[in-house]
Amino acid sequence: MAYNFTKVKILLVECSSEMAQLLRSVLRMLTVPENNIDIAYSPEEAFEQFNQVGHDLIFTDWLEYPDRGLKFAKMIRRHPSSRNKCVPIIMTAGSGHREKVIKARDYGVSDYIVKPFSAELLARRITKIIEDEREFVMSENYVGPNRRFKDEPFEGEDRRKNTPQKEKKTIQEDKKEEEKAPEEAEPKTQEA
Repeated sequence: MAYNFTKVKILLVECSSEMAQLLRSVLRMLTVPENNIDIAYSPEEAFEQFNQVGHDLIFTDWLEYPDRGLKFAKMIRRHPSSRNKCVPIIMTAGSGHREKVIKARDYGVSDYIVKPFSAELLARRITKIIEDEREFVMSENYVGPNRRFKDEPFEGEDRRKNTPQKEKKTIQEDKKEEEKAPEEAEPKTQEA
């Protein structure tokens, strides 16, 4: 599905101005207006901009020495003054090592892209974020999108606190019920 990105406000957090400009150019190709793209070069500057503007999507580099991109993600997800703890965060990095991806996920990052990447991949990931149906989790130990990508039944004792015991419906099940509802609501007439 094609989306209109002309009203989307995006924050880019990069340590390299060249990479930030390259990413900005790719976003421009995807119809994001240049004045809707803000760039920050440190987690502190990015957090301040985010709280002023209220961006719809954040791209942050891993920002090495020591993992400042993770620090920024943690600020967005957990800081009391964060404007929107649920904003999607896509992390970019030069390495896709499993440990880095898991660490980013555990800091509440919504998605992870390894550099270099194409405009097509970037568009697919943004679309994935838009269509993401994972619940957002806010707990004492984790804030971010549900880390489970597969909706498989869980076997064993439920050790989560405050877990509702009622059966949860998926968005697809709710949509199916909505589609059926008008048919069921129509009065049936009898012919004489």
